[in-house]
Amino acid sequence: MSGEQRKLAICIPTHHGRAPYLRELLGSIARQMPSGRERQIEICISDNASADGTRELVADLRSSIGVPVKYFRFEQDMRGVRNFLNVVDMAEADYCWLVGSDDLILPGGIERILATLDRSPEVQGLSVNKLNFDRSLQKSMGPDHELVLPSHPACSRMLTGLEEIASNLALSLTFMSAHIFRRHVWQEIVREVGLDGLCAMRHFPHTYVYLRIAGGEGRWYWLAEYCVIQRLDNFSILEENDRLLSAYVAEVTDDLEKVWLATVPADRVWSDLMRRLFFLYWNPIDVFLRLTDRRVKWDDQRQMREDCVRRFRAYPMFWLTTYPVLWVPVPVCRAIFTAGRAIDRVLPLEAAAQGLLTWLGAAIGRTRGGDRD
Repeated sequence: MSGEQRKLAICIPTHHGRAPYLRELLGSIARQMPSGRERQIEICISDNASADGTRELVADLRSSIGVPVKYFRFEQDMRGVRNFLNVVDMAEADYCWLVGSDDLILPGGIERILATLDRSPEVQGLSVNKLNFDRSLQKSMGPDHELVLPSHPACSRMLTGLEEIASNLALSLTFMSAHIFRRHVWQEIVREVGLDGLCAMRHFPHTYVYLRIAGGEGRWYWLAEYCVIQRLDNFSILEENDRLLSAYVAEVTDDLEKVWLATVPADRVWSDLMRRLFFLYWNPIDVFLRLTDRRVKWDDQRQMREDCVRRFRAYPMFWLTTYPVLWVPVPVCRAIFTAGRAIDRVLPLEAAAQGLLTWLGAAIGRTRGGDRD
């Protein structure tokens, strides 16, 4: 590209079945393209062998967006890792913003990010706040849980050093669409690790690379303003596991443990992240509900118990709350759940369960690392 170097590439990996969502995403971009910024922005779309009209959709919308739109389509399914590596390779801009094809950019989000990069040209990465909606975008699910967000989430600020960045953002970095990063640093790490090394991280290779970038020069900005909408209940991992929550949570936990072991400082940061992961995925209420699924077998429950003991044995809260639940036979869990639904009409069991989660979350939050006054 001649003339001014582009500052931001919006990189969109997509796959079959996402064409209607992609149309909405591209519309959200076109409606807010910052005036006078057109030469600083490009859009790259890497299509993982879709057969849903994505090519025709891009051709139809390209002229209405106002910035260059690059499109590439694999002829066969290359899986997710290869697809998002390709979309970054398509870019020429200094910074890349990986955005899932089913997410949306909130009005003003692009300008806020460009303005932040203008003010802080030394940053290696930038994370933005997001809002969560249901799949149809009709129901707001609110912001992320406070244990996912950085400490003092309403305060935009520079985070310095891998320990502070990981303590504040390691959970947020699992969601692909809320992070912007220097393209050349990403590519250096990808060349070093290789495709096989990234595939070993399975569902979170992007999280691995983000944390490796943070571990370099160690300057990452947290932008507290909401810039992205995420559709919940639209996860590829959940679909791959036939929407069986116990299998989904086991895979997520396995993968995050592997990513964090390879990237974050040991001891305090690692312990803090695993404690928060325990609350988010392995608290007693959610474990009990997963055990009511008729597809969960005794061997699945035994494996869950063994994995939890290995991971969370250092936390007294695990032994007091979740561990006893993991010994309740699956048929008994289902019977209790059925009876509880009837009893809840008389006794506020749901409110009591929510109270337990609130207490447990507060207890974990009080021990959280990474706080900065």
